[in-house]
Amino acid sequence: GAAPVVDLTSTTTSVNLTRDTLETIPAGRGYQHLFAMTPGITTGGAPDVGDSSLASRNPIQSYGVAATAKMDVEGMNISVGESSGVYFQTYSFEEIQIKTSGNDAEVSTPGISMVSVLKSGSNQFHGSYVFAFQRPQFESSNMNDFLRSQGLSETSPLRYYYEVAGDLGGRIIRDKLWFFVSTAKQQRVSGLLGFASGPGADG
Repeated sequence: GAAPVVDLTSTTTSVNLTRDTLETIPAGRGYQHLFAMTPGITTGGAPDVGDSSLASRNPIQSYGVAATAKMDVEGMNISVGESSGVYFQTYSFEEIQIKTSGNDAEVSTPGISMVSVLKSGSNQFHGSYVFAFQRPQFESSNMNDFLRSQGLSETSPLRYYYEVAGDLGGRIIRDKLWFFVSTAKQQRVSGLLGFASGPGADG
């Protein structure tokens, strides 16, 4: 039968992010950045474009209140305060559910609950890959006269950024034994204002 328009048995406010959603929405693949896709949750800190901030973890708020998130991956709690103690990319996940309020007794702490299910093998072989690359030529500049008057010649200069990832799953023995492997590598090299890349002419 059709699902009811109003759920009278649960008080939990949640959103389910399926594999199709994760692959379709143009967003960074950082695990914690999924909070930005959830109604009622806001993230602070500097904006992350295409997950180029690597493993940075921005503070989160649930309906305007600083929240302690409980993050589970296949039943294992990886939470540390408001963020995760380990860094995942959404590339490895099949489905993710984020609960923002009204949690039941399964959630031992107040605040946000994130439950994640990893991809797995099947009788059919399947895989995917992704590659991203950026050079300074593709980066705009916000230099203006005011910044130049402060003695700056450039803002945080990007040298290069790249990300490569892939996964493969399938069967070893049909209906009995499957496999799934996934790997990813990401690197970003950029300068920091106020620091020199090497000794100047005066040593």
